[in-house]
Amino acid sequence: MTREQKIQKFLMGLCLNAGDSMEDIAKHLGVSSNSAEIKEIMHYLEQEGFIKNTRVEYKRTKTSLTKKGDKQASSLLEIAN
Repeated sequence: MTREQKIQKFLMGLCLNAGDSMEDIAKHLGVSSNSAEIKEIMHYLEQEGFIKNTRVEYKRTKTSLTKKGDKQASSLLEIAN
C-alpha cells in the first residue's frame, strides 16, 4: 500500500470514527504501519490542514478532523462508493 493510500485510509477512518486512535484506525482498516510512519502521516495531515488537536498518549495517537479534513474525507468516501 502506498503512502498516499494510507493517508486516504486514515482520513476516511477518522471521518467514519473507525477507532479511538490512529493505531486503532490502522488495525480496523488493515493499514500496516509502525509508530514512526503514523507520526510522519500525522505531521503531513496537520501541515495540510486536515487534522487538529493532535496528541500522543501512551502508545496512542489521537487527533480530530478539521472542516477541510472532513470535506476531503467525505469526498474520498463518495468516490469509493
